Amino acid sequence: MSNQLYSGQGRDINVFAGQSLAVSSITGAYTATIIAGAGIGTALATASTGGATYGPYAGTVTIRLTAGEGGLIDYDAAVSPALTYRGKVEYVFNVAGDVSGPVGPDGSILALSEVTAYVTRTTTGTAFSGACEFAGYVCTVAAGNITVYDNTSAAGTVIVPTTALAVGAFPIFGAGTNGKMALTTGCHVVLSGAATVNVLVG
Repeated sequence: MSNQLYSGQGRDINVFAGQSLAVSSITGAYTATIIAGAGIGTALATASTGGATYGPYAGTVTIRLTAGEGGLIDYDAAVSPALTYRGKVEYVFNVAGDVSGPVGPDGSILALSEVTAYVTRTTTGTAFSGACEFAGYVCTVAAGNITVYDNTSAAGTVIVPTTALAVGAFPIFGAGTNGKMALTTGCHVVLSGAATVNVLVG
C-alpha cells in the first residue's frame, strides 16, 4: 500500500537491499535525493512532474523525497512497489446547493456519462414492463402526437402529456438535463401517427 506526501512535506525513506522506490506526482512536482548508502548525494529527481521507479538497490539506501509547493506525491518502497492512491471525491455545487459534478485534483469539473438503454417504437405499445427509469425520448421521424404513461396500457399516471412530435431529443426534465424519472408499473407509449421514437427507458 502506498503513502502520500502533500505540499512541502518531506520524508526520508529507507529502501532496503533488493527493493525499489516507486514515485508518482499526482499533482505538482517532487525531488528525490539519496542521502545515505551507495550513491549518497545523487539527485534522482529535481522538480519532476511525472513518475519513476528508482532501484532495485544492491544495499540499503535512504532517499529523501519532498513534495513541491501544491504537490501531492504517491510513493511506495518494496521489492515490487505498488502505487495505490485513489483520491477522495470532491464535488462542486450549483447556486441552489445541489451537486453538479465531481471535481478533479486540479479543480476541474469531471464529466460523467451514462449510457441509457432505449426501445424504438413506431406504433403504440409498452416500451418496458415493470419498475424502470425513464429519461425521455428521441424522435427521428415526426408524425402525430406522443403520450407516455407509467403503466403497461394507455391508462394510469401520465408522464408525458399528449405532445405534438418534432424531430430531436426530449429529456424528461428539459433540454440540457440528463435526469431520469422512476416509473413503478412500466412505460407505455401512445403514438397517434407514423412516427419513429427511441424511448429512453431501462
